[in-house]
Amino acid sequence: MKTNNTSNKRASAERLLTHLKMRFVLAKAPKSFLISASALFAFIIKAPDIGFIPVLTGISVFVLTSGAATLNNYQDRYLDSKMQRTQNRPLPAGKISVRQTLVQAVFLILIGMAGLYLVDASATLLLLGALAILCYNFVYTPLKAKSMLAIFPGAVCGMLPPCIGWLAAGGTFDSITLWSILAMFGLWQLPHYWLVLLLHQQDYMRSKVPNMLSLFSTGQIRKVLFSWVMVFAIMTLALPLLNAIVTDFVRWLILLNALCLVCNFAYQFFLKAEHYNYKSLLVHLNASLVCMMSLGAVDRVILFYPQFL
Repeated sequence: MKTNNTSNKRASAERLLTHLKMRFVLAKAPKSFLISASALFAFIIKAPDIGFIPVLTGISVFVLTSGAATLNNYQDRYLDSKMQRTQNRPLPAGKISVRQTLVQAVFLILIGMAGLYLVDASATLLLLGALAILCYNFVYTPLKAKSMLAIFPGAVCGMLPPCIGWLAAGGTFDSITLWSILAMFGLWQLPHYWLVLLLHQQDYMRSKVPNMLSLFSTGQIRKVLFSWVMVFAIMTLALPLLNAIVTDFVRWLILLNALCLVCNFAYQFFLKAEHYNYKSLLVHLNASLVCMMSLGAVDRVILFYPQFL
């Protein structure tokens, strides 16, 4: 009897864990975490505070982004069913109902917006949060099924979370440092999308989603992609040049990060004859952004909290 009870409890725990994992997949948790990190990065660049407000800002952006991602899963359910890389997502695979998905989306969006209100009772952060939902779910998402130009409102979506973080820290819109941060995150979005496109090009062609492959060869796309990677790499140097990051060895590491990124892409695209490793380049591009944010945090700790070292 005890053996049966133990087995039932273990089975229940496994079902709960599987269900929670599915919920995290709906929320695109890793992507949402990276986006919330961008808000926290902008916050600590403006005000290197280790306290309740930056943590609440990061959590609020994470929850809001998770809600937007869940809603995006609902909106893309038919498109996802046509693509090999997305057909096993919870909705197209029939693992969760539309109703459950929408309830999760609305709940997370409301909680995220409430968190932003707690950070700042003025309407500014709430308006930016609402603008992020509007831009991502009601401009970018429907537009990407109709036009390849959707990547541009998609880039704007990536710029809003760090803007929220900056304003939550007491910053204003008239700061060149803010616009440099926004440009860096916006520029990162485009090569990221094109690498995903090249990595899954057969899937995109079968799905009939408008994309650059219908107009340009992969060689031409690689040249455009490399140009944007170079611009992104240069933009990562803006914060040291603006004295927003001041520690010498952190500045050198940021320069090294940018050089490694450009050199790797140059080697893959221009020195290798074939067999381009788009997956490794995508990982490197993402890692370079994470590295940049981490180095910004290290600079703030060294400058304002040397006792932690």
